[in-house]
Amino acid sequence: MATKRAADSNDDNHPSRKRLKFEEEDHHYDEENLNEEDMKATQNSLERWFPPSNQTLNDPTLGLLYFVLTSDAALGKRAGIKLTDANGFVSLAEDNEVFREDCRKAIVEHDPRDLLRNRLLVQKRDDVEKVSADPGDPMVQLVVKAAWDENYVGNFAEILVRNIDKALTGPSAGGYSNLGSFIQSSGYGKSRMVDEVAKSRFTFSFNLRPAEESDPEAYPLPDDNVREYFSHFSDRKAFALRDRLFFLHLFNLTVKKLNSIEFESKTAAELPELWREWLKSNRSHFYGCVTQMAEKEFRDNEKAENGISELKDALVCLLKRLGASDKGLALFLYFDEVHSLFFSEEKDAGVRNRTRWDTLCSTLAHLTTVFDEGTKVSGKRNVFCLSLSTASHFPVMSRPKYMAPSLRQSDPGVALFPPFTTTPFDIMESFDPETKTVGDLERISYIAQFGRPLWRSMLKAGSATVMRLARVKLAGKPEESTPRSLVFPDNDPSHVKFQAELFANFAAVSTRVLIDIEPERENGHQLIATLVRNHLRTVFFIPHHRTYMTTGVPSEPILAEAAAVIMHRQPIQMIQFLQYLLQSNLIGKGERGELVARALLIMAIDEAIHREARKVANNAIREQSLPFDLVQLYDNGETAYHKVVPVKQFIEALFADKHHRAVMESLPENVGLNADPPPTTFEKAFQNGYVRFSHFMRLEKPEDLTNSMAFLAFIRGAAVQFSANHPTFDMGVPVAILPEGKDLKSCPLSAVRWTWLLFSVKDRTAAQSASYWMNTDEPGLWEAKVPPPGHDSTPVAAFLLELGIFRPKPAKGDPSLPTEIKPKAPPTRTSPRRAQKQHPRYAFVITGCTGEVYSVIKEAEKESYRAVLSVGRLTAEHPRVDDPDVAKALVAAKPLISCSSDCWNFLPRKFHEKWGIPGWQDLEVDVDQGSVEVLGVAGDAQVEEDTMDIVDTAVDIVDGGAGPSAQGGKKNRRPRR
Repeated sequence: MATKRAADSNDDNHPSRKRLKFEEEDHHYDEENLNEEDMKATQNSLERWFPPSNQTLNDPTLGLLYFVLTSDAALGKRAGIKLTDANGFVSLAEDNEVFREDCRKAIVEHDPRDLLRNRLLVQKRDDVEKVSADPGDPMVQLVVKAAWDENYVGNFAEILVRNIDKALTGPSAGGYSNLGSFIQSSGYGKSRMVDEVAKSRFTFSFNLRPAEESDPEAYPLPDDNVREYFSHFSDRKAFALRDRLFFLHLFNLTVKKLNSIEFESKTAAELPELWREWLKSNRSHFYGCVTQMAEKEFRDNEKAENGISELKDALVCLLKRLGASDKGLALFLYFDEVHSLFFSEEKDAGVRNRTRWDTLCSTLAHLTTVFDEGTKVSGKRNVFCLSLSTASHFPVMSRPKYMAPSLRQSDPGVALFPPFTTTPFDIMESFDPETKTVGDLERISYIAQFGRPLWRSMLKAGSATVMRLARVKLAGKPEESTPRSLVFPDNDPSHVKFQAELFANFAAVSTRVLIDIEPERENGHQLIATLVRNHLRTVFFIPHHRTYMTTGVPSEPILAEAAAVIMHRQPIQMIQFLQYLLQSNLIGKGERGELVARALLIMAIDEAIHREARKVANNAIREQSLPFDLVQLYDNGETAYHKVVPVKQFIEALFADKHHRAVMESLPENVGLNADPPPTTFEKAFQNGYVRFSHFMRLEKPEDLTNSMAFLAFIRGAAVQFSANHPTFDMGVPVAILPEGKDLKSCPLSAVRWTWLLFSVKDRTAAQSASYWMNTDEPGLWEAKVPPPGHDSTPVAAFLLELGIFRPKPAKGDPSLPTEIKPKAPPTRTSPRRAQKQHPRYAFVITGCTGEVYSVIKEAEKESYRAVLSVGRLTAEHPRVDDPDVAKALVAAKPLISCSSDCWNFLPRKFHEKWGIPGWQDLEVDVDQGSVEVLGVAGDAQVEEDTMDIVDTAVDIVDGGAGPSAQGGKKNRRPRR
């Protein structure tokens, strides 16, 4: 080893000298960070504060020296000073001779150059420049620090300890089974949770965050000396030796400290929290001593290669002092932001790529094999190591066994600790519907109670700060003064800037409309990992086999608010963006119709909010595409996109001008004209109705579609995507109906009636008209006790959206297809008993997907909508489907059976004409026509007293023929999906 070191020392190009040199004379960086002007200002301050009468090197003068160096915050930041308190500075001067001599020069000679190059005090120049490029908001840093010191809310730290204890007391404990990972996106409080564990279990915490990644809200500060020690470039054998020496001196110094006067009288139960508090103030000095001692022995002691036995002895000694037993976790080590160690070593023989983190894990696994016969303490039962990070390097953090670089780790008998993902969510104050009003829901202080803990903890920094932070973290980059839009498909998908914008846009859009990513897809892993690491996508769980993560976008109103601002500032052309994602195979091509429907509803609610904002007097447009002053709104604590919007305004924003009036004037399809009271129009039934949603969330089970779910969705500001197995509907918008005479500011939520605007999406190739079966009386939709029963007049509306309609070409001379609304009359008779318990149901069939139907669709987007709704069909990606002969041959090959004549080419032509089988050339997408049809029961129809039969009498608008009569209609008809 000595020979190799001598050879290396003569090679200035050797990586160990390039990356980080630890020779005796190299306690300092090559040059200080300050320029000559800053250095002169520092020297003048030293001369002023340390005249000849005040140059004694003692604790007061050392503390004063720290004050002088850090009193000018900007200068201290440029200097790269990383020590955060005077006590640590003084302790470092007492224990380190080189550091003490540098302090003497600064005090006596007024020469701070060596001190400002000392590695224990400052960061290296490159790191300072990177951090200084984004200084962040000082208020954010103060609030984050204050939030860290508040009482921990919830029992999640206990859950983590319980799971660790279960692993330690199980039959497979020991070795790699005692190593785990904690993977979750930013803002969930991973670091705060494991810090809470340190109150009850003796803990060593290491933050390895690179300096260039230090965000304003990142806390605690990184342990730069530890990260640099572990990052020292060397070969694998030297890496392992360095790791053993580090833990050897860590354990020995800890035992020495615990046996000091400060700790010697404390019991084992008192030690964890006392050690946690001591380490908070002394960690930089303590870890600095550990790394320097380990570094010195690594350089000087050739016998250190046999340090494994000494390391185990030191661990046993520490466990004894901690009073360890066979009852579970006694010593907890966690490594935060471990991705800084994911750089590769040389490849092992074979194909398994080994990283620096893998070598460190090998040493940690050795720690769990120690055992003391006399006291029965053991690493197997008492020691656990946890790594914390987001999912940027998921394959390294939680590899499947067959990919592990260590044979011990890939042993079939080893039960690896499943990655931990459980974190707090919706940590909110008590919610009382008796006192909370509808108007209260529009405040940022209210919506910040939902979602990850970060938003609530940041409220003290101000509403505007919370929203800026949410936008920056969701986009994964600082806000630009001039937002840029992606142009599809003109940009180069391989360009780094394009990909950054792509991920940012994906995060914003998926937060609002729920874009699914299939984790098994070839490019799904990278997309998911990037979104989790940089764009706040949530990890729900990682299966035992570890081959993928199950992730998603839960309901977080703050993020939906931030996403809305991002989308309209750039602006993001949503349908073009979805088209790009689908055609680039970045997302699955499953329910495209539902995806388009969600996008339409989101665009409609945004448009309704924008229209209302434009009506406000003297409210000039302050930002591109935003009709309100965000700064003023957020400074006042108000939301922009969680407003309560009247149902009428929402319908007007959703449907084109010539259609929304017909919706307003429609009558319920299930209440006869003879009812008492008589049926009212949609407009009157919903005149006190309001919607409020900024994003979608998913419903678990069909039976969860109740009026109480409408209440829960409304207070979160969310529309709902129903479960895939719901028999009728795909999504719903919750509606609050206020009592007569109540306004938004005074009406308590407990006095509100709750209902739905329900939507069913059909992506079929032929238009149909159907009165959708929905039992509005029996337990189900109205079974909940919010509000109490008795509101039988509460209306409900159902919309059938037929988006992907393929229509036959009209023959020459035929009139154009109808686009007007054909209202149907309600029943003329309804039994009195029936009328008393009937909930008015308004039903509509919406055909087409163009600006003729939906006011939010622009003419230039027509082809994009058609492309999105066509993606996934068999012919969509065929390279020659435009060739009629190729298209006919494809259909004749019968990959799918249809009524096309080319699919039935074995039949004589006369049967084609007789049976009305259309030819391939007779079908095309009708993108120019659309209709809104109001459904009702035909004039003389009578609804039986004791049944819920719904009679299908709707006029078929495709071929102009009349539907079946009331007498001929099928009873109890449930439409097929």
